[in-house]
Amino acid sequence: MCLGSQPSWAGGGPENVVVLVNSRSAASKQIANFYVSLRDIPAGNVIYLDEVPEGESTDVETFRETILKPTIETINARRMAARIDYLVYSADFPTAVKIHADLENVDVEIPKVLTKTASINGLTYMAGWTMAKNPSYLSLDANGYASQTAEAALQRCYRGPVSKTCNKAMQAYRDDQFDEAFTQFSQLLEDNPSQPALHYWLARCEAQRDNWDAALESLDEAIRRGWCFRVFTSQDEAFAAGADELTFQTRLAAMPDTAWPQHPSREFRASLNWAPNGMPVASPQWGTRYFLSTVLAVTRGAGTTPAEAMANLQRSHDADFTQPRGRFCFTLTGDVRTRTRKPGFDSAIKELKRLGYNAEVIEGKLPENLNDVAGLMIGAANYQWAPTQSRILPGAICENLTSFGGKMDQRGGQTKLSELLRAGAAGSSGTVTEPYAIQAKFPHPSIQVHYAHGSSLAEAFYQSVSGPYQLLIVGDPLCQPWAVPPAFECTGLTAEQAVSGPVKCGLVATGETEIARYEIFMDGRFSGALLPGQPLTFQSTQLADGYHELRIVAIADNSLRTQARQIIPFTVDNRQQSLQLLRSGEGELKANGEVSLSVVSNLDVPIHVVHAGRELATVDAGNGEVTIACQTLGSETVRLQALAAVDGKPMYSEPLVLRIQAAEESPK
Repeated sequence: MCLGSQPSWAGGGPENVVVLVNSRSAASKQIANFYVSLRDIPAGNVIYLDEVPEGESTDVETFRETILKPTIETINARRMAARIDYLVYSADFPTAVKIHADLENVDVEIPKVLTKTASINGLTYMAGWTMAKNPSYLSLDANGYASQTAEAALQRCYRGPVSKTCNKAMQAYRDDQFDEAFTQFSQLLEDNPSQPALHYWLARCEAQRDNWDAALESLDEAIRRGWCFRVFTSQDEAFAAGADELTFQTRLAAMPDTAWPQHPSREFRASLNWAPNGMPVASPQWGTRYFLSTVLAVTRGAGTTPAEAMANLQRSHDADFTQPRGRFCFTLTGDVRTRTRKPGFDSAIKELKRLGYNAEVIEGKLPENLNDVAGLMIGAANYQWAPTQSRILPGAICENLTSFGGKMDQRGGQTKLSELLRAGAAGSSGTVTEPYAIQAKFPHPSIQVHYAHGSSLAEAFYQSVSGPYQLLIVGDPLCQPWAVPPAFECTGLTAEQAVSGPVKCGLVATGETEIARYEIFMDGRFSGALLPGQPLTFQSTQLADGYHELRIVAIADNSLRTQARQIIPFTVDNRQQSLQLLRSGEGELKANGEVSLSVVSNLDVPIHVVHAGRELATVDAGNGEVTIACQTLGSETVRLQALAAVDGKPMYSEPLVLRIQAAEESPK
């Protein structure tokens, strides 16, 4: 395949998601099957786990050994670690994790507010620390991807001992010892040249030393590496002497045009190392890697039924790119639950209004008689949504700050996050144990701003929570109601086409959104990247005969790297080899029944029947019959394929799509 040189992965699409399934749970398989089909998740991006502990709670050692470790090992074994940004749980996983074992050797007193239960999402998001048994995940500023102000970005370049060295350099600057500060920041940059804030400090020093050209060069480097605070920079007294010069104004124009005081909304990539000041850096020595993580549904205890969960996921999917025109509501009472987030209301509302949306503070526990709630932030121990006669629009994030909104085992005496999901929210969250009224553990009001800017649901959550270790997030992580995707056409290959020999495709942008690159996947595996204007060419003789799927993902040329994709199924016919998977018999398939299958081929090699990355049965060679228990597959829509290795290449049959009827649900 002829492709461009340097691939670069962006978050926000099905190719970047791993769906985790509890293989012993009917609800987990059902919801995973539904979501994988709904979102076109590649089969190789689904991982079945066989030893998931039962119940809503487990301990951290069990979580590591039965869930997180096998997940990471499977991702590495499938050679897809570089492109996976989301680790998403289907239903029937423990949502609360007791972390006492990780604190046994901690020789400092743990503050009372850092209670010793974490959420499955928090520990997964900070998987590196979790796997290393490093309780740094407890920190209220553990999340380097969370948006921060320019002041914080300048102050918090490092964790650990090096932060003292950086603090000395900053103090030298404040004491007008600009030569000394310049020397110290220069030394720090030798080890950490990708940190934008250090280049900005250097620009400040040079400006104060009257080296204006050198100051502009350092400012250029800061901007190139991610410095993005236009208003702060324009008002920085360090540059006052040249603030009106065209050379300085040109640098300001290179930064995002927003009055928003925090980081502008940006894409997430798990392959990046995020420094504690919210800046991506090259070296893992100076930054931390994360995985976006949500739970698709909680169907036990105080959760929803599988039917409710799937309806919610469908509604979220359908909300993508619809640009809802409702109102964002921030409720206010005398309760500490709303007062905790009140300081962030004004800036969030100001930015939402700048974007053209209706946003307001509502006095009282809940909005009443509104039919257009596009986003909601409340703080109430107990409430009922139905009596409000208000309607939540598809795609909305609706949030409640209270102690036990994420404690899903029916106990806790407070309204659960599932109340808002049943009412139509695309996503909600709650802490899994007593968190105390600490803003850092809950989404900041800026969550609605990031969402309205076009971030995915998961990106919006994690850009707004600086200490997420106790937060359970439930919903569709890929939901993007306010994103504006690129548009393109592919010429030279059409769906269901049979090809032989060389294939050449043209890729042409057709929308207003600029395209930065195209990422190419063949049969779910990343193949490379192309720049706009480059043709997509491949030699079909390098593929086995049979069914293939070409995915072309267009990545927008903006800070969010919004994606659009085309999935083109085609067949290769160079060697007259054939492979089919057929259903034997007719009639409705039920979860407690079986399905009989026929493998038909002219191959003399073993042939496997596969589903979502799993081998379910094998035919020794040629033709054969197999029977598979529907319980193994789970209900809803499933795609099975026959797979053979031919001359070292995988040969697939056309997918056999089955619809399996679930067992009747018990009412909640």
